[in-house]
Amino acid sequence: MVLQSDVDQFSQELRLNGQSDNSRWVAGLYYLDIDGTFANGGEVRGFVDQLAGAGAGTGPETGGPVTIWTPFDTTTETYSVFAQLEYDLNEQWTVIGGLRWANEEKSIDYSQNYVEIANGSNPSAANIVNPDPLGFGGPLFVFNDESFDFASLDDDYLTAKAEVDYSPSKGTLFYLSYNRGIKSGGYNAPLDITDFLDGNPETGGPEEMQFGKETLHAYEFGVKHQLNSTTRVNGAVYYYDYDDYQAFRLEGLTTFVFNTDASVSGAELEITSNPIDNLDLLLGVSYVDNNVEDAYQLPNGDLVDRRAVVTPEWNINGLARYGWQLADGELAAQIDFVYMSDHYFQLKNSPVGEQSGYALFNARVSYTSDDGKWEFAGFVDNLLDKEYRVMAFDLAGGPEAGGVGMVENYYGKPRWWGLSATYNFE
Repeated sequence: MVLQSDVDQFSQELRLNGQSDNSRWVAGLYYLDIDGTFANGGEVRGFVDQLAGAGAGTGPETGGPVTIWTPFDTTTETYSVFAQLEYDLNEQWTVIGGLRWANEEKSIDYSQNYVEIANGSNPSAANIVNPDPLGFGGPLFVFNDESFDFASLDDDYLTAKAEVDYSPSKGTLFYLSYNRGIKSGGYNAPLDITDFLDGNPETGGPEEMQFGKETLHAYEFGVKHQLNSTTRVNGAVYYYDYDDYQAFRLEGLTTFVFNTDASVSGAELEITSNPIDNLDLLLGVSYVDNNVEDAYQLPNGDLVDRRAVVTPEWNINGLARYGWQLADGELAAQIDFVYMSDHYFQLKNSPVGEQSGYALFNARVSYTSDDGKWEFAGFVDNLLDKEYRVMAFDLAGGPEAGGVGMVENYYGKPRWWGLSATYNFE
């Protein structure tokens, strides 16, 4: 598969802020403009045979291999106005409020082409595409190209923040917050448009390639507490309610976005401590429960809920670091770890797309000069040489189900060591 992109982007933000004895505020304007030209493609087999009128995966002009080439251009323009105010009612209570209004327009110009790579013959010059967009080093010949018209997306968004902070004593803070967030809608640009239309662009409708905006209502209650002179504890519980959650699904060889509802709830706890001089300890634990509604269609047509991708129920991380004074500098030794419980890489939650829980340990030794400008370090990542996956694509459904009878796995780094030297010019 070949990917190409050329993106021009311009953004500008203007801010004005100020404060008084009991308040702090900020207001501003924001503008963003993005113009992108993209293309993807890849050699195809089987399903273009009838189009090609030749042998499997070959074209009608020269008998050369056939590829799909799908170029598309996108434009995005957005501007927004925002303001936020923090107001201290007294020494213990603070209220925070903010609003942001935005308008965004998006458009896409998408086409799908079946392209034949030259195979030594002399086809009609009228079909030659030059230069070679797929990087194969020879002329290509386009046949059966289709263009699709899409309605432009034009929408207004309103996001908001509301929070109450309570500090009963120095070193202790309780907060309760609500945030309304928006993720704008957009367009899918598949390698093969027939992956999720009905196979007939005239009846399938390009609107099936559009997805709408996502709205998040986030509620959170938390505490930050200085337990004593050496230990600090931060904790929070939260609930996220998604309207039109933008979920990702794999159809054939295309990952595309669709809208559904979802919810996430969880809790977090973090403890940092310096029990003795030069010793730093950190421990973090989080629990997440989530549900994506109507996320996957079973063979019988029923829609079922699923867990979100790469969202383990349990995340645990820890760190221990100790430093010694040595020759007017500091020698430090550190070990840290992260644990993730089992999780899925795709919304279908298939067994082949599930990663069992694993822990990774890393170690580091460093020496920092007294003035902080030089640091020399040695490190070992994945100390125990754990084998784990960071992504997997379940393509095992077979051609009739849009798959190719395989699972594509991407593995994390094995045991990895290195040395570094850093100089700080400041």
